Amino acid sequence: MDFFIVAQVAERTVVSTNWDAITAIATAAATVATAIMAWFTRKAIREGQAQREETNEHFAATREQDQRHHEDSFRPLLVFVPSNSSSIDHRENMLTTLGASDPEPFINLICSLENIGSGAALNIRLYVRSNGIRDFGPWVELPPLAANASYKNAAGIVEIPVRLHSAFNDQDLWGLCSSSWILVLEYDDVFGNTFHTLHYKSPMEPWARTGRGSAPDTTTKNISLPFEGEELHHGQ
Repeated sequence: MDFFIVAQVAERTVVSTNWDAITAIATAAATVATAIMAWFTRKAIREGQAQREETNEHFAATREQDQRHHEDSFRPLLVFVPSNSSSIDHRENMLTTLGASDPEPFINLICSLENIGSGAALNIRLYVRSNGIRDFGPWVELPPLAANASYKNAAGIVEIPVRLHSAFNDQDLWGLCSSSWILVLEYDDVFGNTFHTLHYKSPMEPWARTGRGSAPDTTTKNISLPFEGEELHHGQ
């Protein structure tokens, strides 16, 4: 009888031990499975986020490109057109100074200003850079120009009033026309984007260069830098 009881106890102990081992193994397996599922879940979430970000970036790039194309369809393009075609080959005669010794002198530009773009040009600023030096020369604000419109006075020229001051006096004005001047146009489109056009006296340069943004520095030390924009040559 005692042997039978001992055997039953031993059997129960073995069963209990086996069950505990099975439970431990099952718990460990469940933990591993949970960890694996969590890893796959996080991986799927990260991949989903990456796909959404990629889709959003692609959508944003496409939308930006569409907006750029839309804005380009209304882009202004200002150029000075000489009074006769030979003036481009003799640019030194395109700028004349009148009344340099008067209290209110002005410069005559023997050209008309034309908007050959497809949109209106707003906030037009015209700068005359003596020897290509920024802020060394007169400047004037001009009225807006619609697409295919032009600006000139009754004599067919553009007048630029000159405000003399200590940094640009009458002697500087006298020497302006003989200097290597650059005419700088800055203007905006209806979306607020800024553009520029540069016209050069030097026959070694194209008649006009255009680009986006404010006009670049054209001082002697920078004039040889690569130009990012479009060139307009004779006849364009």
